[in-house]
Amino acid sequence: MKAYVICEGGSDLDILERLLSGEPALDTKVLTVHGRSAVLSLSRTLLVTKGLPAVVVVDADTEPPERVRGAVETGLLQVAPPDRWKCVVFAPDIETELLLALPAQARQGTKTKAERRGALQTCLENPAMREAVRALPKVRDAVDFIRRWNGEGSVSPTV
Repeated sequence: MKAYVICEGGSDLDILERLLSGEPALDTKVLTVHGRSAVLSLSRTLLVTKGLPAVVVVDADTEPPERVRGAVETGLLQVAPPDRWKCVVFAPDIETELLLALPAQARQGTKTKAERRGALQTCLENPAMREAVRALPKVRDAVDFIRRWNGEGSVSPTV
C-alpha cells in the first residue's frame, strides 16, 4: 500500500471505496473513524508513524468549509509537509455535494441524508454516473494525488 484515505463514517467509506475501486493501480487503504477530530488524529498518526501519504476527507457539516479546511490543514502541517497529504472538504457532506453534481433526476425524493446516501450509492452502480462523479474536481484531485505517490503521475513527490 502506498497511500491512505481517511474519512469520517461508514457511509463515507462505502462511497469512497466505490469511487476508488474502479481506478486501476491505486494502491490505497480507506480507513474510517467517527468524527472530524478522530480523522485528524488518525491522519496525523499515520503520517508520522507509517510515513505514507494521506488523503483526508471530512464533511463541513454546518461550519464554513474554509474554516474546516483551515483547521484540518493546520493540524496536518504540524506533522508533515503539504506534499504528503491532501485535504478534501465536502459541504455540507459528501453525499449532498456529490449528488448535487449529478443530473436532477438522481436527486428526486432525497430530503434526508439517508435518502441522499442511498441515491448516491445507486448512482455509483451506474458506470456513466460513477465516471461523472470521478470527474468532479475534488475527486479527480484526490485520485491524482494518490497516483503521483503510486508513481503514475508526471509529478514526483518530494520527501
